Amino acid sequence: MPIEVDILTLTNAFRKEHALPALRLHQDLSRVAAKHAANVADGLEPFSHSGAPERFVSSGARCLNVAENLARSDGFGREEIPRATVSGWCGSEGHRRNLLGPFDACGIGWAANDAGVIFVTQLLALIDEREGPNLRAQAAQVLKEGGLRFLSSTPAVCATVGLVFSGPMLMLGGGVVGGALSLGVGLRPANLPRAACHRALTWYRPSECARCGAVDCELLLSPDDRTPLCASCHPSPADARVWQFVD
Repeated sequence: MPIEVDILTLTNAFRKEHALPALRLHQDLSRVAAKHAANVADGLEPFSHSGAPERFVSSGARCLNVAENLARSDGFGREEIPRATVSGWCGSEGHRRNLLGPFDACGIGWAANDAGVIFVTQLLALIDEREGPNLRAQAAQVLKEGGLRFLSSTPAVCATVGLVFSGPMLMLGGGVVGGALSLGVGLRPANLPRAACHRALTWYRPSECARCGAVDCELLLSPDDRTPLCASCHPSPADARVWQFVD
């Protein structure tokens, strides 16, 4: 089975352990992830999150929330890479939070250099599938203008701060935290609160809970159809408060 499929399978198994829905493999994100991994292997790009916003933009996907996990192996055979990679991510706080983040799609790519070192790029995203005028262009512009930002407050979040070693696997950067893109009045950057240090956030601008009609409360996004639900109605894990979607 292809490495990227095995990595997705193990990622979804980990999410299932935490009562989270599975990610689907996104073709365009995978294309970009594979290109990035190949460029890193060929020495054309650094093994870092540099250029991550552009990677999501170039996929053409309308991303509402994003994160990136990177891994490098100097000592595993190809058949061992999926389990070693996901195991390493699960053992790193930043990567683990990305794996358990509010996403519904994933792109995965890998490449090996001449020395046999294997590089893996995983792009996680919450995709807006709605049809609407210029929404894709608006999302792309937001990303270009800095809707994504690097937070240095968590060691594994920023490439300049966190390099996590796990045996011969080098896990770089617990991820790019998605600069929340607001859905209510067009897509635009929003200020990231302290909770963003714990999990990538998307800000949503509904006025009431879609199930019980509660207003003036914290609203979370339904894992099934992404409708806004209050904390009482949302079937969320115990730490869901760091997933907040607030007005």
